[in-house]
Amino acid sequence: MKYFVFVLFIGISFCQDTLKIKPAGLVYFGQFQGIQDTKIKFKTDGAYFMIEISRIEYLSTSDTIIIKDGELLVPQDMIGTYNSPSVDVKFKPGTLTKAGGICIAAAGALGYSNMISEFDGDSIDEDFKPTTEFENYNDTIKNKAKVMYVLLVIGGVLIAVDQ
Repeated sequence: MKYFVFVLFIGISFCQDTLKIKPAGLVYFGQFQGIQDTKIKFKTDGAYFMIEISRIEYLSTSDTIIIKDGELLVPQDMIGTYNSPSVDVKFKPGTLTKAGGICIAAAGALGYSNMISEFDGDSIDEDFKPTTEFENYNDTIKNKAKVMYVLLVIGGVLIAVDQ
C-alpha cells in the first residue's frame, strides 16, 4: 500500500507541467501550450488561460524549467518547437480533497468499530495464558487499527496535495 502511494506521487509529479503564480503562490498542474508575446498559454483541466510572464514564479515541465521569477530561461525560438511531454490534468480541483475526506471517514468508521467491539469469550485459560480466541480477537483489533492509521495518512496527504 505504501509503495502504491509513493508511485502515485511520483507519477503525478512527473506527468504534468507545473505553473506557480506570484505573489499569490497559486500552483497549477496541466500542460504548457506556448508563448504569445509576453504571455504564456497554459491548459489545465480542459480550460486554457493566458498569463503574463512577469507574474510567474516558475513554470516547469517534467525535464526543464522554462520560466523562473518572471524571466524566460529557455530561448523563445526553442519554445516554439518545444514539445512538452506532459499530459493533461485528470482530476478536477477538489477531487483529491473529496477522496481524502472519504479515506478519513472510513478510518473513523474503523476506529469506532474497534471501540464498540467486545470479546465475549474467556480471555485466559486455567494456566492464566491468553486463549487462542482472545489472541485472534486481539490480532483483528490491531489489524483494523493499522488500516485505520494508513487511511488517515492517505486522506491527509490527498487533502494536502489538493491544496
